[in-house]
Formats: sequence, structure tokens, C-alpha cells
Amino acid sequence: MRPVKLSAATTVDMTREYFDENDILLIPTIIIIDGEEYADDYEQITPRFLYDKIREGKLPTTSGNGTMDYYENWKKIVEDGYDIVHIDLSSGLSGTYNSAVMAADMIEDEVGEKRVYVPDTLAASSGEGLILDYANDLKNEGKSASEIYDCILKDRMKVNHWFTLSDFSHLFRGGRVSKTKMILGSALNIYPIMRMDINGKLVQKKNTRGSKKAFKTLVDIMEKRADGGKDYNKKVFISHSDYIDGAKEIEKLIEERFANVKSIEIFDIHQIGVHTGPGTVSLFFWGEERID
Repeated sequence: MRPVKLSAATTVDMTREYFDENDILLIPTIIIIDGEEYADDYEQITPRFLYDKIREGKLPTTSGNGTMDYYENWKKIVEDGYDIVHIDLSSGLSGTYNSAVMAADMIEDEVGEKRVYVPDTLAASSGEGLILDYANDLKNEGKSASEIYDCILKDRMKVNHWFTLSDFSHLFRGGRVSKTKMILGSALNIYPIMRMDINGKLVQKKNTRGSKKAFKTLVDIMEKRADGGKDYNKKVFISHSDYIDGAKEIEKLIEERFANVKSIEIFDIHQIGVHTGPGTVSLFFWGEERID
């Protein structure tokens, strides 16, 4: 069995230290601001810089990695004798998954066997991060690339994604909500509750009013859906787009209610924040499978 190298896009929203400590290949996405391209590699651009620009009224865009970006990152690793498992954004949210699959197919055609495995995570942000962390655990257990791939496909629907946001203004500027919805959302202090569906797309579940109600709703959902309910003993990831106070409030609620939780980690949202803007906070845990 060949050794396994993990590869992931910045959209997993893990720290650079996590990539370095676990020897995971980082393939940065591209963020474009005022026509200038920045590699989202934790060096050229930071979340703080991104959200400051958005608050100044800028409308950043993103550029997904192309097939050759993946191919060039992976070819030498395969030549060095590794099989690769790559973790990327849901196919329901981005075309980068298809580009990665095409690059994996190119390498397979060249070497005559499958060497790069690209599961469709149907995940985003630190939900992707939970899957990457799961893949890393499986690698450390000695699983092969194909075994890790199969495990991800089997368990990906168990990664629960729940989101809320406090600021509709960036969604309006980006044409994602109407002006009426932006005004009403702000006036009524609306916090929508959103989740990831079985196709890896973000859908709205309900509306709440005020941050306290929204955060309690997210944790109520976790109590209902998490493995073991209040006895949940696995990792929890929280990510946010320049909304650390919201992330810490959810962390506090979880600590008060889930005595056995293994760990709670908070991460910055990177590229996906281009689309949500500041004010998003997201909760990820292992639990009941998505069914719709």
C-alpha cells in the first residue's frame, strides 16, 4: 500500500498551522478585489483584510482553481510515490470539484491507475474542515487512499452544517437578496437559520429575530441532531466571518449544555465570506444524516 498525502482547498477554513502540523497540501483559491488577484494562502490575504474591504463597499469576487492548478500541484507528489485524497468545496456550491476530478482523471490516464481520489464532500467551510480532520484521522490509522475515499462518501451526510447571519447589506450589494428583504431584515433584526441540503447547497430553514434567539436555535438543533444528543462526545467546529463575538456566544452555549464534547474549535471563514459578507456564524457537528 502506498503512503497517503492529503490535499485541501482553503475553503475548509482550517488554520495554516493545522495544514503545516499535519503535512497537508494547501491549494489556495483566488480572491479578486479591484481587479487584483490574491491567493487565499494565509499570507497574501487575511480574513481581516477581506472583511475590511467589504465594509469599505468593495465587492470581491472569487476565481475557482482550474484543472491545471490541481494537476500541477499533484503530479510531483504522485511521482514521489504517494496516493492523494483531496478535500474541496461541495459540487453544489462551486465548479472546483469538477476541475479537481478532471485533474485526477488526467493523472490516472498518464500513470495507468487511480492515484488521486476526490470525494464530493457536499460540504462547506468548517464542515469541509470536519471531513478533512476525519480523513486525517483515517490516514493516521493506516487507511489507504481508497479506504479514506469510501469512508468519506459513506459518512459525509452525517456532517451537520447550520448557519446564521446578521448583516444583509453585503448580500444586497452582491444581488443575492432584494432591497426590500435587506431593509426588512435589518429593521426586524432577522437572523435566518440555514443549513446544507443533500445536494450540498445552502437552503434557508426558518427566520429568527435577534442574535440570542438565533444562537439558541442553532444549539437546540445540535441537541436534537447530534450523535448522542446532550451526551455528544465528538468535535465541534464553529466558523465566522468577522463575528467572533457570535462564535464565542455559541461556544458558551454548547459548553453549558454538552458536558462531554471532545473539543470546540473556532475558525475564520475565508473565501466563502466573499459571498456572505461579515456577520455570518456557522456550527458544524457529527449527527443525524441529511435526508433532504
